[in-house]
Amino acid sequence: MQVDCGEGAAQLWAGKLEGQATGVVLALSSSQQGGGAGNLEAGARPASKGALTPASSPYLLRASHPEPLSAARELFNQLGVMADVLYVCTPPFRAPSGKADASPYVHHLGPWLDLLAPEGVFLVPDDPDRVVALALTELGLSSWPAAEAAPQKLRPSLPSEGSGGTLGHVSVSFPGNLIGPYVQCLSLAQLLGYTFQYATSFDDHWLRHLPRLVEPGLVRANPPEVKRALDVCAHKYWAYPHECLYGWRAAKPAVEHVIRQAFFRWLKKTGNQLQAFEPTDALIQLRCAKDTLLDHWNYGPAAFSYYIDNLPPGTRREFALYARHGHLSPRHYEPCERIVEALGAHITAHRPGVEFSIVGGALWEDFGRLLTAPTVFAEGSSSLGLWATLANLNTAFHPPFLAPLDGAEFGALFKPRIHPRYQVVDANILYRLTASRLNITVDQVDGIIEWLKEN
Repeated sequence: MQVDCGEGAAQLWAGKLEGQATGVVLALSSSQQGGGAGNLEAGARPASKGALTPASSPYLLRASHPEPLSAARELFNQLGVMADVLYVCTPPFRAPSGKADASPYVHHLGPWLDLLAPEGVFLVPDDPDRVVALALTELGLSSWPAAEAAPQKLRPSLPSEGSGGTLGHVSVSFPGNLIGPYVQCLSLAQLLGYTFQYATSFDDHWLRHLPRLVEPGLVRANPPEVKRALDVCAHKYWAYPHECLYGWRAAKPAVEHVIRQAFFRWLKKTGNQLQAFEPTDALIQLRCAKDTLLDHWNYGPAAFSYYIDNLPPGTRREFALYARHGHLSPRHYEPCERIVEALGAHITAHRPGVEFSIVGGALWEDFGRLLTAPTVFAEGSSSLGLWATLANLNTAFHPPFLAPLDGAEFGALFKPRIHPRYQVVDANILYRLTASRLNITVDQVDGIIEWLKEN
């Protein structure tokens, strides 16, 4: 099905289907052409209202209607079919500022997507501002650029069996960023149905046990998601998952499998013990440090309401994972110490009966806590926290992501769908830019805490 794509696209698709001797193209237009509203046209224009004339192409059906969605829905209901391929050519909307605006586009696409078959493919128009990608991320969908040559049956297909290639090289130092390229390449291989082979190895503790060879089949193949990741994300961003939201989101089962297998194999081999959680425990990850608090563009402490609003009713103990690892900052940083203390006081005041305490230890120990907590709140800009919580089999919460897409207004937040057990929820974040607009500096700890309490 095509929506407002024009005669050329309709004829092109009809020609492809005619060559395959199967299928039909439904070309919808919101403009009035020829007969009255609601006329369906096969090939040439109908002779009279509601009538179908012999088609110039039996593979092309046209519909011109002031409300094409209603016409398509009625027709599909009558025929009992859904669209295998959906191409919506309506361009993204723009805000008065000239910036591409994803919100109204999301509302525009949603009803159309109800007509797409479960295994169907959504084609998108040219999108230099990436607003289509942003809208589809909000809807939890993948896309295939319509500018690409349509494969057989107008569906994207897997590359030739046995083909492969190198997916890029990055240089990073922190553990969370170090895992990033591995996870992204693994995800893309799984989504293509390929065997994944890691060309190098890790030197550090449990990372050494990450498999260098992973067979396909841990997730369902999804080539459009791979195309999207390659189009939107430069290789350098694969180390920073918060700036590349494609690929890994669609491969959570594969991420779970390799990370948990490696970590628990290492744990058994070393005899190390993890913190024992009760089913009613919850864990909050806090990455507050001198090099992040109102200093890093992509980091900001979450308002305390993020934890209060999403804390399960039966929670008895709340642990704040405040590790003080001191990667780029001193282990003890007074503003962060005060923020964590204020968070504990706020939680116990608003949730009587909940016991609050601070935990933290070696890096592997804290990774294990994030991996196994019954309920876990991820910090919004921590790659290590993202990979650990993504591999957690229980309930995980993550604040909205700061839009990293060209053309999106800086500060725009969006909530991509990841997994039923991994929920991206509403939360107010005190980013560096937000604090600057409010004239809050890192020295004004009372002001920071007040904002975190009130938002």
